[in-house]
Amino acid sequence: MKAIKLTSIFALTSVAAAISTTSIAAEPVFSGTASAEYVINDGTTDELSYFGSYEDNTELEFNIDTEIVHFEVEINNTGEDEDGDDDKSSSTVDIEEAYLTLGALTIGDVDGSIADNAFDVGAQLVEADFENIDGLDKTDWAIIYEVSKNLDVAVEFEEGYDGVGFAVAYKDKFGDLGVEIAGGTYSGSNDTDNDPDAEHKIFTFGLTYQAGPAKLFLAYLTGTEDDVDKTYLTLGTTIEAGDFTIGLNHNQDLDNEATNETLSNVEAYVEYALPYEGVSVYATALSGNLDKDSTTESDFSLVGIKAEF
Repeated sequence: MKAIKLTSIFALTSVAAAISTTSIAAEPVFSGTASAEYVINDGTTDELSYFGSYEDNTELEFNIDTEIVHFEVEINNTGEDEDGDDDKSSSTVDIEEAYLTLGALTIGDVDGSIADNAFDVGAQLVEADFENIDGLDKTDWAIIYEVSKNLDVAVEFEEGYDGVGFAVAYKDKFGDLGVEIAGGTYSGSNDTDNDPDAEHKIFTFGLTYQAGPAKLFLAYLTGTEDDVDKTYLTLGTTIEAGDFTIGLNHNQDLDNEATNETLSNVEAYVEYALPYEGVSVYATALSGNLDKDSTTESDFSLVGIKAEF
């Protein structure tokens, strides 16, 4: 999650210009999610605290879409004040995405690289406060060209760096089997001594298979980040059973040179749709190594409620 950036401001300026000079065919479509979570165990101890220590993980996310303009904004509570203390909480407003779609072209802040698209098929089931998998997607601003409904190519940039990256993403379906392949490379410098050059090479591969109510997935990522080799494998399933969604994930770090240890964890997830449109409650528990740069093993668990609108 990133703060408002110059590229975001540029993208929003472009959005404003497009709105003022273009006749948009479609009415804006508003959607979003509001959620609140209670952390039972934050991974700092191996023993489960059933009463937990309340963490204000409330969040509001909303999207505005037309045929040309898209942007996504997140408002969340950090649980800390401006001094970093826990006595007061403060909110942040993050522009996650802000881009224009002009025919086959997408231009603007797309919040990441298309190079890890194939790995996203096995993303962790709940976004939480641990660094589970590093997607190596240093770039966040791009010009993407849709060659076909299955193939995208992109020129990508990182704010504050002078480099140019290139990426490609391909996806297709063969009956119940979905296949995605993506990859890219980026290298740039920000001309400061305190921040190293940004470099990465990434290749991702993803498979999904729909077997009745069960969706099976496998995702593989390999590459180098600042001369450090990284390889991740995620596999799991989600099952739709009436008003319930049940999920199970296994994440494995196959080549973590940063610690010379193996990150490995299992995540279990359940969600129940309440008898109110768009409202559900959920819980997740993850056991194993939680941080890609640490060898400490501990548990993480939370419960939450969310409303989609």
